[in-house]
Parts: sequence; structure tokens; C-alpha cells
Amino acid sequence: MWRCVGLLAVVLALGGCQTTHEDLIAKGYPPAFADGFDDGCVSGRQAAGSISGEFRKNVPRYLKD
Repeated sequence: MWRCVGLLAVVLALGGCQTTHEDLIAKGYPPAFADGFDDGCVSGRQAAGSISGEFRKNVPRYLKD
């Protein structure tokens, strides 16, 4: 019984390994959008007081792309 529960936990954990960036690319969004989305998430967590993360914005790419 516990073996099945452990196996199910491993399968569920491995099923959630795709990053948001990879998910956006798989859904057809351009790489620049996925990169900006990730930067915005990190910056938002920093603004909310998270210990990890820092403000990120690739300004030259933002102005060009």
C-alpha cells in the first residue's frame, strides 16, 4: 500500500517539473514573451518582499523587441 502511495507521489512530483517558460513556449508564445514573463515574476516576488529574486528587466531587448 505505502509503496503505491510513494510511487504515486513521485509520478505527481515529476509531472510538475515543466517551468512556466517551457509551458509558454509549448503553447506557442515567442521566446521574448516567455523571457519577459519570467523576469516579471521574479521582479514581482522581489517587490512583494521575497528573500530570493531581484528586479530584472532587459531594457535594450525591451526597447528593441
